[in-house]
Amino acid sequence: MRVALILSGQIRTFDVAKCVIQRIKDKYPCDVFMGIDPNNLHQNEYENSRDPTADEVVQGVKNFVGPVQSYVFDEEEFDKSYSRAKSRLLTHMRIPKRTEPRKELVAMNGVHWEISKLFDDSKEVYDRGYVDPDHFLVIFRQYFLVNECYKMLLDHIKSNSANYDVIVRLRFDQIIWSGESKQWVAGQSIEKYHADYAASDISFVEQETNTISVFGCGQIETYAYANDQFWTHGMDLVQNMSTFYDNLPDTISRSHREHGIYAGGNIEHYFLRHLLDHGISLKKTNLSGQFVRGIQIS
Repeated sequence: MRVALILSGQIRTFDVAKCVIQRIKDKYPCDVFMGIDPNNLHQNEYENSRDPTADEVVQGVKNFVGPVQSYVFDEEEFDKSYSRAKSRLLTHMRIPKRTEPRKELVAMNGVHWEISKLFDDSKEVYDRGYVDPDHFLVIFRQYFLVNECYKMLLDHIKSNSANYDVIVRLRFDQIIWSGESKQWVAGQSIEKYHADYAASDISFVEQETNTISVFGCGQIETYAYANDQFWTHGMDLVQNMSTFYDNLPDTISRSHREHGIYAGGNIEHYFLRHLLDHGISLKKTNLSGQFVRGIQIS
């Protein structure tokens, strides 16, 4: 099984999670398309470090991962892109009064989640009013990098007639595993964890056509378990998934105009809309995962 790994984000906790990259590359022929953001000022949570990542650290990660292609965040390039995006954003938000999960909107059918209805239309929404477009800055920064990785992947496929059995979207601050839990436990040494993790298994499975596999429920079950933190898919969805960033301003605006956003989990809402817009099915992945972004590394 040949793997294309889209690896992106900030590398503040890479010393913990790098064992995942090593495990994947040891088991599979794997081409990595990597995007790094050295600017740690923009975070949603777990600010274990706001200091910029030094150039030599970035180079060390490149040397360890050995990507086919890599991209280091270009602030000027992003500013131009984000300026264009903001001009398309509808900044008058509406929010539904109902905020508790609505499980009946989603039903399990084997390993697939069938969405019977995307939103609860029976409840009114209230007008939150104007929201500064920079409210969405972190989301756009994150997916700017994911977009750059997809562009590198598409370029490599076109230039080299490359073919992959599975496309994996992974963040630098994630640990993944199959079967028995290999979670990080706070306080243990990185070296001991890496030694324990070396015996773990990561098994990617055959990807179903027109289907994206995710970990499962994010913050809000109403969003049909659309968790954007990790996903896998086949070659048939490379082009569709690469358009998520370009479509994001319109997706956000339409979300606010039509139904509003439930508290929390906004990106899951936008992600689900993108999948539905392209007729993409959702499936629960065979893998499990954990964030390590909150770890304090001395």
